[in-house]
Amino acid sequence: MQNNWYQIVRDYTVRLVGIRSVNSTEGEVQVVEEVLRLLQSDGLDSAYTAIGLDPLPGDAFGRKNAYAFLRGKSPLTLVLLGHMDTVDTADYGPLEAWALDPG
Repeated sequence: MQNNWYQIVRDYTVRLVGIRSVNSTEGEVQVVEEVLRLLQSDGLDSAYTAIGLDPLPGDAFGRKNAYAFLRGKSPLTLVLLGHMDTVDTADYGPLEAWALDPG
């Protein structure tokens, strides 16, 4: 039997993979906005000391970084950093549809 967390992680992954976030397209903005929605889902927004989107100054595509800060018990800081843009999937040929729908 799978734990509830497995289905949640799977659902979040499918939601994010389903956004065509090719570098330098509006999909990059859509995927970061979805990341923020996921961080705030299920009442989690109240757990953060700060959460939001930080626009990249002067970026021609309107891209943003998502951030969420949690206060822990230690004075040490842990930073998790990643990127969400992708390369184009046209080279996949007839399998290209699976790039956005791994289901």
